[in-house]
Amino acid sequence: MLAEERFAAILSILQKQRTVTVLELTQALSISESTIRRDLVALHKMGKLKKVHGGATLLHKEYGLYETEVAARSEEHVEEKKRIARYAASLIQAHDFVYIDAGSTTLHMVEYLKEEEAIYVTNGLEHGRRLAAQGFRTFLLAGELKSKTEAVVGLGAVSSLQKYNFNKAFFGTNGITVDSGFTTPDTNEAYVKMEAMKHAQKCYVLADSGKFGTCTSITTADISDATIITGKGVEKEYLEEADIIEVEE
Repeated sequence: MLAEERFAAILSILQKQRTVTVLELTQALSISESTIRRDLVALHKMGKLKKVHGGATLLHKEYGLYETEVAARSEEHVEEKKRIARYAASLIQAHDFVYIDAGSTTLHMVEYLKEEEAIYVTNGLEHGRRLAAQGFRTFLLAGELKSKTEAVVGLGAVSSLQKYNFNKAFFGTNGITVDSGFTTPDTNEAYVKMEAMKHAQKCYVLADSGKFGTCTSITTADISDATIITGKGVEKEYLEEADIIEVEE
């Protein structure tokens, strides 16, 4: 396959998915990983896409005002999310008091939890249901239920958080950039994330490769305010600015 044909194929896949990983491209095009990485660099320099660690995103995804529904987001970067979630779950120890933010990757985290002597607090409706079903002691924040993300948000949720003191907290995010930090397009969810971070000794953000290089409308924290758990291949600019754990495949 000629370079021009590869470029066209990559851009076609990207237009359909909005984000794509190197692994997805190697499988779809039957091309080596090294060739795909070179092609992504070339397309990035040509201004055709935004190269992020482990893959690429559409250029217009650099700034987004809207978010997709939970069902749609849960289908993106599934295997990478599961690896990230499994590692995050392994960090929970006996007697931890844990906050778990609503989000598709944190929902995968619930699947891998084993520590029954920890206590869990969440603003995710489905997170709370699954935690309780697995027999964990679980508290759900009070507040408004947002249908699109199935998250409990608003002043009630913020007020609920003010009485808690977590030793570990795990968050999702819609985007990560060096300049804008962790971002989300929803004001009410942003307030909940910010308040939860204030009440946690150690904060972790679970982020797949598609979140890097994306900036949405509201910053919830600086990039240095939490440890990022992600996949392999993080770009140097992020490694220099943030505490990052790269999970092996």
